Amino acid sequence: MLSAGEKWYAWTQGRGVLQQRCNKIASERTFQRYKWFLSGLKRGNVMKKDEFVPARKKLGRTQKQLADLLGVSIKTIHSYEQGRRAIPPHIERQIFFLLSNQRSRKQNLIPCWEKKQCGYKEACPAWEFQSGHLCWFLCGTKCECTIDSNHRDKLQSCRNCKIFTSLLE
Repeated sequence: MLSAGEKWYAWTQGRGVLQQRCNKIASERTFQRYKWFLSGLKRGNVMKKDEFVPARKKLGRTQKQLADLLGVSIKTIHSYEQGRRAIPPHIERQIFFLLSNQRSRKQNLIPCWEKKQCGYKEACPAWEFQSGHLCWFLCGTKCECTIDSNHRDKLQSCRNCKIFTSLLE
């Protein structure tokens, strides 16, 4: 039979082992996130802080307002703007979506299938949903530059497209 002191010692030692296991798991997760961030930088498809700040200003939002709009904390916005945290692809897509919708409300945009004289428009989701200004946002579009790319590489291809860049001007 263990005394109360021996039970306390065994419990605290067990906590120490558990804490070590938790620290190991946390460091592995951090390492995986860091690897993902570096791979994104190598591919060139991670939004940078010098793109994020002007986008927020174009939207006419304060840091707090943008945090509420994106569903993140204001500290996260600070980290994005200071370059301490990578901007995830889903936040990048939301920013571009908001910018393109802001632009499309101000003027009537020519759909992508008319600008590019597309022959595949009947099979394309952008034409099906009458969203020619959102072709960069939709997966499965039939554009010649993105037809064989996956959803991760699509936005990188679209960044060089005149339809996409005209939305962000």
